[in-house]
Amino acid sequence: MLLVIPGGAGHPMALDRMTAHLADRFTGVTYAPLGLAHGRLGLPVGEQHVEGTAALKSVSARLTLAVGTGSRGHLLHRTASSAAQLPGAGFAEFPGGHVGAVQRPEEFAARLADTLPAGCP
Repeated sequence: MLLVIPGGAGHPMALDRMTAHLADRFTGVTYAPLGLAHGRLGLPVGEQHVEGTAALKSVSARLTLAVGTGSRGHLLHRTASSAAQLPGAGFAEFPGGHVGAVQRPEEFAARLADTLPAGCP
């Protein structure tokens, strides 16, 4: 099972081309959290951060932090690469930047399939 969550207020239909390339290997499920990144009625969301890293450390062996190659040097890339230093955590770069799954769906799908653990149904 593959859970695909579009970022921010993204709509899952934007990921159709990418998920089509994975359909023969995974049962795809999409989740459409429309409006999550924009707060109530388009107002900005307040400061968001994790207090401490205990919760993240407790699951780090099950995490693979993934970022787009086009975001190297940017805050989210630096954050993910730093979090990937936790014991057991993995790190993977995907084609493109912020919307790589939409802009380069075939390459993105191939990289995702290669990144997931062997034996993943």
